[in-house]
Amino acid sequence: MRIASSVAAGLLLSACAAGGGINIVHTVIIDPGYSASDVTISGVPIPMRVVGAPRDGATEAETLAALTLPGRLGARPARAETPADFSAMRIVFAFAPLSVNRICTADAGSSGNIGGKAGQTEVSAALCRGDRQLSYAILRTAASGPRDPEFRPAARLLLGAIMPPYANQLTPRHPLGAQ
Repeated sequence: MRIASSVAAGLLLSACAAGGGINIVHTVIIDPGYSASDVTISGVPIPMRVVGAPRDGATEAETLAALTLPGRLGARPARAETPADFSAMRIVFAFAPLSVNRICTADAGSSGNIGGKAGQTEVSAALCRGDRQLSYAILRTAASGPRDPEFRPAARLLLGAIMPPYANQLTPRHPLGAQ
């Protein structure tokens, strides 16, 4: 059974300071098996798989270079997933969002789709262990992709949403729980 966050926690709005674009992180799902301490001790940087392609045509290497973990996890860059990483904690980052049921098993080359509609980029991300999704969220941003300077802060919002500091995002200790 998954814990679906409330509307307040599930819909995060943030104005980018650089260009004033709006980034929306929505459909945040945290599985009861998620543990913030597992993320902290699993090793940084966490391996990541990129599925699909951004609107700006950035390569997988450019996408990985644009992604950094939230500051509380060391703000380190992502590294490409290897076959040995499948059973470990890892992130799947999918342009042309994949469903929560498919994202952890998606092959890096399985989606030739480009994420987003005219003027926006859509990405889904999940924290996975094996084929099990521990957390999931979708980002919609005006940034065209990893080559756009506005993409980095938008992607950090998404990564922060799938790796919250607490398993229950509605605890009083979490900033969104106080709203």
